[in-house]
Amino acid sequence: MAEADAHVFTRCLHTGAAGWGTNVEAMFAQELTNAGHIRRFEIRSKGPEGWEMRVEEDSTLLRRQRFTDWHRVERAITRAAMEIAELQNAGWTIRAATPATP
Repeated sequence: MAEADAHVFTRCLHTGAAGWGTNVEAMFAQELTNAGHIRRFEIRSKGPEGWEMRVEEDSTLLRRQRFTDWHRVERAITRAAMEIAELQNAGWTIRAATPATP
């Protein structure tokens, strides 16, 4: 992980960071495409409320979870990575992530 990436990741761990819908970078963001469809995974700090994971397809919210325990966030990242690998095996390709709209 590059030093700048590590700084963003560490900053996002602090629950005092700005919440969803601001210009704060997601601590985890991945976007995939397949046959004109886009699937987006993001985890962001929600300030004192903890963290939020969102999964969207074509701007439709598929899943939204909030976490107050960092270990649950780690597990969510692991599950998202596994889901992304499954999508890649099914023909989806990774592209640069863009922030989801709230």
